[in-house]
Amino acid sequence: MPNVFISYNREDSDVATRLTESLEAQRLSVFRDVDTLVAGEEFSHGIAEAISSADAVVVLLSGHSKRSKWVERELESALELEKIVVPILLDADAKNNWIWPLVSDRVTVTVDDTTDYGTLAKRLREVITRGGRKPSHARENVDIHAGGAIVNIQSASTHVTESVGIAKSLGPELQKELQTLLAELQAALEMVPFDRQEDAERLVKATEMVVSEGAKDSPNTSFLKIASEGLNEAAKAVADIVPKVVSIVGRIVTLLTSKV
Repeated sequence: MPNVFISYNREDSDVATRLTESLEAQRLSVFRDVDTLVAGEEFSHGIAEAISSADAVVVLLSGHSKRSKWVERELESALELEKIVVPILLDADAKNNWIWPLVSDRVTVTVDDTTDYGTLAKRLREVITRGGRKPSHARENVDIHAGGAIVNIQSASTHVTESVGIAKSLGPELQKELQTLLAELQAALEMVPFDRQEDAERLVKATEMVVSEGAKDSPNTSFLKIASEGLNEAAKAVADIVPKVVSIVGRIVTLLTSKV
């Protein structure tokens, strides 16, 4: 009986192969349909049985998979059976499909050319063990609302959603500038590796505190100063990996304290 069923498009088979090898090194059995499907075959009994017996379904989302009826059918089956589903995002097009809204409440992982698959397999084992859902207390992904527009801040290793309201008192120009800075911070944090996830999460929490307080109509200046100092320190903790974070954070602090 497989622990993990991997759903993917053939164009992403290299990733599926590396992931399979890494998961098996973690003593997890893996099912891939590479050996069981024939061209033009309908959704087979063997596939349905493998999904049914698996502990979790890992789905590789990409520009390729969004055109795959196989991936759609396999994911539909997994969701109908209420399986643990772990989406892995492979490219910028990974969320551009009808599938994403169905699995956006799951812990997601981003994979690129710098990914350490051994670390990734350990991470997936943890996610599967805890049920695949985003824990409400974790700091893995933060959606910051800047004047109504959502800017997603995420580290490469973790994903949990929270929200921060940005006051209209910032004005349209400051809102737009803040949104741009948060987008830059998002891009920078996506470069933080798995083994530094705690540093990235600390920076995300500090960002949330500064943005939440600084955007109020009447912010507490003492608290904002302390929170800003904490944010700067959190940025320095990842500066060895992503130096630009220090500059981005500095500009966020300056923007939010200039109106106080």
